Amino acid sequence: MYVRELRTSKTPDNVKKAREVLTEIMGAPGGKAGWAAKDLTAQMENGLLMHEEGRWPEAFALWVGLVKPLGKMLEKGGAIRDRYFEVYYNMIYSSVKLGQTKVAQGERDKAMENAARQILSLEASWPDLGGEASKARFTELLASEAGLKAKYDELKAKKK
Repeated sequence: MYVRELRTSKTPDNVKKAREVLTEIMGAPGGKAGWAAKDLTAQMENGLLMHEEGRWPEAFALWVGLVKPLGKMLEKGGAIRDRYFEVYYNMIYSSVKLGQTKVAQGERDKAMENAARQILSLEASWPDLGGEASKARFTELLASEAGLKAKYDELKAKKK
C-alpha cells in the first residue's frame, strides 16, 4: 500500500502525504466516508499513521474500536486471528504512549498498570500471546518500556 511506504519512510513530508492520501480514500473526519473507510487494512494504516503523528488518544480509540469486532471473529483463524493480535498489540502500545504523555506521575503509573493488566489478561487467554510474531512484539515492548515492564512483573508476581 502506498500509504505504508510513505509512513515507514518517517520523513515529515511523506507522513503528511500519507495522511492526505489516507484522508482521500477513507474520507475526512465528519465528512462523507470514502471507499476505504471500512477496510481493515486502511484502518490499521490509519492507526499506525496516528502513531507516527503522535496522536495517541485517537490511535488508542481506533485500536479499541477494532479489537472488539475482531475478537468476535477469532474462531475463524488465519489472517483475522493474526490481525486481532496485531491490533491488540497496537492498542497496548498506544495506551503506553498515551500514558507517558500524562503530567502527573500517578497518572503515568496507572496507565502502565492498566497496560500491564491488559497484557496479562491476553496472556491468560493466549499463553503464546497469539503466536511467535505477536509474542515477539510484546517481548520487545516490555524490553523497551521500563515502566510497563516493572508493572507487568509486579502484577505477575502477585498472581503466583
